[in-house]
Amino acid sequence: AASNSWFPAAAATATGAAADLNLQQAISATGGGTSLQLSAGRNFINTAGASALNAGAGRWLVWSSNPANDTRGGLAYGFKHYGATYGVTTPAQATGNGFLYTVSPSLTATLASISRTYDGTTAATLSGANFGVSGQIDGDTVTLNTPTSGTFDTKDAGTGKTVSAAGVAIASATNGGATVYGYQLASSNVANTSSSITSAALTVTANNATRTYGA
Repeated sequence: AASNSWFPAAAATATGAAADLNLQQAISATGGGTSLQLSAGRNFINTAGASALNAGAGRWLVWSSNPANDTRGGLAYGFKHYGATYGVTTPAQATGNGFLYTVSPSLTATLASISRTYDGTTAATLSGANFGVSGQIDGDTVTLNTPTSGTFDTKDAGTGKTVSAAGVAIASATNGGATVYGYQLASSNVANTSSSITSAALTVTANNATRTYGA
């Protein structure tokens, strides 16, 4: 199909890397399953509003390249799926309306600086608050599964120390009430190079001793 075409039918495809699919009036379908499916080689542009797609007893799916360039026009959806190719990828969610995109966003986990008192070990106690994540797109919220411990490079007191942690993973990704699939984590290992171990206080205790005067 040509770029920037209007498709009044219940199923529409605009093929090619530069092909946009412009939806200018509402379309509807009957039946169950995936009763409406639209695929844009590049951008999906909905100027028909929040009621533009009526899938009857079924659901609708819209495939395109990147949400940053789309106009969803207020269409309410139950899920998004990144890294999805029309005709190749099986939608991650079997029910509910969904947007599927070929873009594959990569997330980077980060670790904040850690500071503790010297205890003779390289152990670093961690919590979820010590970790962050970047690389989300389209207003999505991503939460991580994070380890509860890490390792200092040495046990010695000092600043500019490296703390490393392994086993970071994506716990969930959402956008409002919608589930988001397809995010990838660039690495499950994280490190911070500005952590510190402070010197422990030294307590000196004198031994009690007695002797006879003049002895």
